[in-house]
This record gives sequence, structure tokens and C-alpha cells, in this order.
Amino acid sequence: MATNIAPSSVIDAFFKENYSKPDQVAKLVHEDNTFLKWLPKDPAGATERRYITPVMYGDPQALAATRAGAQTIGQLTGAGSNDIAGQDWIVPYGGYAASHFVKEADIRLQAGSERWLDVQKEAVDGILRMWGNVMETYLCRGAGHALGSGTISSGVITLTNVSEAKNFAPGMILEASANDGSSTAHALINASLGYVIAVNANAGTVTVSATDGGSAGTPTSWTGTMYFFRYKDFQGEGSSYDARNIVDSIQQWIPTADPSATAFRNVVRTTSVIALSGVRLTSTEYSRYSAAQRLRRLAVKFHRVGYNIGGDMAFWASPTQWENIANELEAAGHRDLEMKEAVTGTTAIKIRGPNGIIPLMSGNRFPDDGAWLLSRNSMKLATAGAFPYVLSGDGLQMLRVSDADTYEQRWKGICALCVRAPGANGYVPLATS
Repeated sequence: MATNIAPSSVIDAFFKENYSKPDQVAKLVHEDNTFLKWLPKDPAGATERRYITPVMYGDPQALAATRAGAQTIGQLTGAGSNDIAGQDWIVPYGGYAASHFVKEADIRLQAGSERWLDVQKEAVDGILRMWGNVMETYLCRGAGHALGSGTISSGVITLTNVSEAKNFAPGMILEASANDGSSTAHALINASLGYVIAVNANAGTVTVSATDGGSAGTPTSWTGTMYFFRYKDFQGEGSSYDARNIVDSIQQWIPTADPSATAFRNVVRTTSVIALSGVRLTSTEYSRYSAAQRLRRLAVKFHRVGYNIGGDMAFWASPTQWENIANELEAAGHRDLEMKEAVTGTTAIKIRGPNGIIPLMSGNRFPDDGAWLLSRNSMKLATAGAFPYVLSGDGLQMLRVSDADTYEQRWKGICALCVRAPGANGYVPLATS
């Protein structure tokens, strides 16, 4: 029997019971998001307007065969002549938002129904799982937050990479650009939106409508090869990147190519390329080698020129590359791979390097064309408390929507990814064929 119960006495208590503890939320956010779970967190790290941490990349250089020579070097004005060379990473906080709506009529008529409350819980659980999916995607992909690229015909997007279909879901709204959104010079195609009505991850296709609730159709001016973005998450369009900042990605901190002289987070990385952007193999160092061999060669080069700061290290690659390397090792006769359970709950392939055994982890959102060698001690995701948390500063879990008889549960996350020691990490391209 339906019971007239005030929202604050049932719905509020229901949400507090199920989502008030950080571990309750974290379990859902980390579900199937192995890299996000592996990434170190600092729930109390976001305390100022910017996340600031020093990076040291050189020791003093006042040494010579003669006293006069050492004195000459030590009195130079160049950084590092007489002092430790270093700068400060200055990382702006970004964040993300999510909403769950409940109608007043539903609360009045169904709040006493356990079945209805179960439906509400499943909906919020889904929001938190999707939050984790989005964060993992943005942490593992490029700066523009593109979900994938492809062409469109009669409303059906055929993705360039079939595996990128996992980044799309029915109910999403998409924006499109001819570019990947990594530069403020990149622009969206008109104001056209695509409403996702179907996804076929087997075929690598996404079907959109040009209108909400419509049938398959191509949005205005969507043509050629395009990049696709979640609504409002595009990072280009001629405005400051920080104005719409969500979170930096591993690819920004450990880029796939040596960085330019343009400052990144207050630091010009060409001053000391490896220390400030990571170890990379050149094409002559990897082109002749298989995927597993490339990982080992990266480990060898890291041992020679990288910065070992201790702690856990792991290779991270897509599930496709994980399988390729597993098959390669098995074909070479390594059928007893002695796999173990990693901290993320994912089985890891062991790669032996000069510094010891390094696990290869499968990260569901990493691109197929490369692998990263990452040090947990070198990076941190600083957040302002739980990530995400419910806006409840007024003591309520549900807020009134100003123009409707509806309540809204608002989720918010404030964060900054900082790789304080990029030189403790590395990257190598992998063949996608």
C-alpha cells in the first residue's frame, strides 16, 4: 500500500544509508576500472586553488678538475649551476558532475515500496559505475577527451577502432569535431548534437539520431572522419583548457612523443626531456621487435636512463594488447606463465626486466596502439574528499529542482592528477594489426 511519506524521512535516509560511506561509493566507481583503482588517491590533497608540487631534474654542477673551474661553474646564473635544478608543477583542479532525478509524485506514491527503492538504488549505482568509466577513459586517453573517431552514414557511426565502442552507450549525447580536441584551435562541428540510440560493440558501430527521441539520422554537417565527445566534455573551441578542465590524462604527463618547448603545468619539459616527460623508445629501438620484446626493451632503457624512485611499477596496455602478448609468450613456449592476482583483481603477465619482474596489467580504457610503464609512487590523484561525493552541505541528500516538482541528487568530484616524477615512467608504441 502506497504511503505518503516526506522525502526527508525516507528518501534522504535511504541514500544516506547506501552512499554515505566513501568505501560504498568507491566500490561502484572502481568496478571494472582497474587503472582508476590502481592509481594512488589523496582524499585530502585538494586544499588550495591549485595543486602545487616540486619536481627536481638536476643536481648542482659546480665540479671541475680545478678549483677555478668549479668556482666558475658555481657562479653561473643558469639553473642547476650551483643549486638543485627544479620547478613546480602547478595543476589546476578539475572535476565532474552527475545528477539523479526523482519526481515528487513518485516519492508520494511509491516511497513505501521496497521494489521502487531498489530501482532507485540501481539507478544511482549505475551513475557511479558510469562515473568510474568516464574517469578511467579520460585518465587513459588524450587531452581532448575524445571517445573515438569514425565516419557516419544514415546515422550509423562506424568507428575506426572497434574496441572504442565500449566508450559509448544509449542515452548519451554526442558532439563532434574534425579534430581530437587537444588544442584550443580545435572546434566543434556547428552546434549539432547526436543522440545515441543504439550501440553494437561487436561491429564497432554507434547509431545516433539528430533529435532527442528520434530515429536514426545524421546530425547537421557531420561528415568525413570525425572525433566524438560526451556532451560538454570537449576541451578545444578557442577557450582556456582549464575553463572546462576535468582531469589530465596519463598521455599528457607521459606523452607518446617528446614534448615541445610549450610549458605544461608551469614546466618547460624540453629542459630535461626524460626527467620531465618520461622514457620513450625511438622507432629504431622498437620497430623490429614484437610487442613483448618492446616492453622488455623499454624496461632496459628505463633501467639505463630513467629515474627509479622505488615502489610498485606496472606496464599498462589495452585488453587487446594484453591478449596479443599472452599469445606471443605462449607461442614461444611459455605456457606456464605463473600468473598472480594483482592488487586490482586482474591477472598480470610477468615481464622480466633489469630491475626485476614487472607485471603487465590490462586497462580497459587504454588505447590499443601503445603501452605505458608506470610507477605508482610517481603519481597521485588528489581529490577534495570522496570522489565523487553528494552535495549535502545543507544536510539534505535531495535538492529541489527550481522549475519542476522534482528532486535532484547531485554528485560532484573535484580532482587533479599530478605525476610528480614523470621520469619514473615510460611509453612504447605497439602495433595494432
